Amino acid sequence: MDLSVDVILLIDRFVYLDLKKMQTEHERSNNAANEKLARQEQDQVQDQDQDKGQDQDNINFILFLFLFYFFIFFIY
Repeated sequence: MDLSVDVILLIDRFVYLDLKKMQTEHERSNNAANEKLARQEQDQVQDQDQDKGQDQDNINFILFLFLFYFFIFFIY
């Protein structure tokens, strides 16, 4: 009787340790996935900021060309 209780407790301990190991692996994979998602979101925000800056540069260049040609034709 005492031996069967020890065996059951030993099996229970192994199951508990296995579940704890699985939980730890699951938490690690979740942390890695969350970090990857955060990096992707940060990269997306940086890309949007760069696109906005590039759009502003394009607008400034078009305005410069327009004013340049306007003053050339105005002078002549």
